[in-house]
Amino acid sequence: MLDYQGKYMMLVGKTMTKVYISKYVDHSAAIQIETKQGKMSLEIPHNSYLIYQVDKRTPYSDDLVYLDIIKRDIKILACYDSSLIGKMISGKALVKL
Repeated sequence: MLDYQGKYMMLVGKTMTKVYISKYVDHSAAIQIETKQGKMSLEIPHNSYLIYQVDKRTPYSDDLVYLDIIKRDIKILACYDSSLIGKMISGKALVKL
């Protein structure tokens, strides 16, 4: 199985954005995220991959647990399984930096 963790470029809206991909290694959980439509609950399964926005306050980690997400106020953009992340990379929706 491939590991997809790292820094990537991804089109978010109409802007190319630097994002991190980390593997979620904790128990399955649900967290609240902000969207244009308001707050939404996001289910995060064990061993899924999180795509989150890079900023000065968010250091990169290969693996994340629930408390990391809460304590570091990580802005999650998406949560996918490894097969979909692989398809996004091969389809150039994600470009590794």
